[in-house]
Amino acid sequence: MSRVYCIDTSAIIDAWVETYRPASFPSFWERIDELVRKGELISPEEVRQELKYPAKLGPWAADRDDMFIELDSGFKSK
Repeated sequence: MSRVYCIDTSAIIDAWVETYRPASFPSFWERIDELVRKGELISPEEVRQELKYPAKLGPWAADRDDMFIELDSGFKSK
């Protein structure tokens, strides 16, 4: 069984705005996308709703449907 990480709103916003800005650290965001594709990074659906601000995070979250799960979905790692 692979590890699965669950990330919250504040971690994504902090990385995007402060710590790992996409223009400065594209490899960080590429790694995030890799984890999402592998099913190793998830986040509650509520986080997607909270990512509407800053404005650029809304489209980013919308492009990562596989990342967001309902809390009662009975998630099982791949």
